[in-house]
Amino acid sequence: MAAPSRKKKGVLDPIIDLLKWTWERLERTLLLALKIVFPSRFISPLGFLGVLTLIVFIILGVTGALLLFHFTPFFGNCPPPVNGTTYVPAATCNQAYNSV
Repeated sequence: MAAPSRKKKGVLDPIIDLLKWTWERLERTLLLALKIVFPSRFISPLGFLGVLTLIVFIILGVTGALLLFHFTPFFGNCPPPVNGTTYVPAATCNQAYNSV
């Protein structure tokens, strides 16, 4: 059995030990397997912005279509039409007219 070292611990030794402990546990994960590579020449970001705009526009279209098929407007406390008429006086339904 080896004798414990008599070296005095410095102020940074606990921090270095923590970093070593963290590095040993992250070594086998995907986090350290991915490498960040920077391109060797300048690439214009305008192409990326165009793709980003296209993706956001597609998301907007899909959510708009879902809203179109599933949304039913609610007009507050408006009374239903009477005797087949579709006219509702504004005085009886102010909340609905003000919210639209």
